[in-house]
Amino acid sequence: MSAADSDSPQASGRANDMDAAERRRRAFLLTLNFVLAQVESARRLDGDDLVTTLVFIAVTQANVGHVDEDPALFGLWGQLEQPVPDELRRPVSGYATALALGLPRETVRRKINGLMARGLLLSAPGGGIYSPAAVLAHPGMMSYAHDAVAAARAFFLRLHALGEVTSQQVEEAETRPALPRMTARAVTSFVMAALEPIQRLAGGELTTGLVLAAIASANAELRGPVTALALSERLGLARETTRRHVGRLTTQGLAAATSRGVMARPAVMEGARVQGAYERICGRRDTLLQRLTLAGILSRAPPPS
Repeated sequence: MSAADSDSPQASGRANDMDAAERRRRAFLLTLNFVLAQVESARRLDGDDLVTTLVFIAVTQANVGHVDEDPALFGLWGQLEQPVPDELRRPVSGYATALALGLPRETVRRKINGLMARGLLLSAPGGGIYSPAAVLAHPGMMSYAHDAVAAARAFFLRLHALGEVTSQQVEEAETRPALPRMTARAVTSFVMAALEPIQRLAGGELTTGLVLAAIASANAELRGPVTALALSERLGLARETTRRHVGRLTTQGLAAATSRGVMARPAVMEGARVQGAYERICGRRDTLLQRLTLAGILSRAPPPS
């Protein structure tokens, strides 16, 4: 029995049992949680702090983001043991990386220098920086990519259960050959694309926006407040740093502190700012779902020879 056959009746039932607003809310929180989980997974790979992880993700995505958009290259380097070769990686400047993340140039420069000292990033002869294929072929990175593929598969099916993925997409995703490395690239691309709307949630400050996203995600999971300690552990931030960002959110009226922790204000989560972010994230999520379908995320077909 295919995933489409096994999931469709339940998916239809669940989707019909809730109204459009509730489906929208659940899909948004599911998407936020997926983004946060991918950032957390990457951060835990080497125990890096949040900003270092974001810089590494931004550089690697800038290096290879063009590959799956080029019809002549589409589908190549699709297996986990086949990272994009160095000669096809496009170096990116520290300035462009800072712009992509909305972070101070000096902060990004410092994080890049630290990553270069560890051999995770290299200087290109013609200028710019890149993460070499050898780094992405490291067993730890391979394990991270494998986990990203598994998470993407679960995300795809959960969105199908909410009616956000069609049965036609599921069927196509089952019949196409599996391209897990392409899937991992699609996930990284989506995470980078989702950071811009998340940044806007908190008035243009990325880390504060991620803290707000983590608060909203935890509130839904816990059905109540989340502590600053739990936020610190999830995001890899110092507790004092987390408190500072929570303070900004409360000052802006985006969150409320209670004796048991912090809550995202419901009126804010239903307001124009969050709904605008939702629309932008959904547009980027639709691109991810298309790429996951093409990469055979539910594949039953044999891998290409």
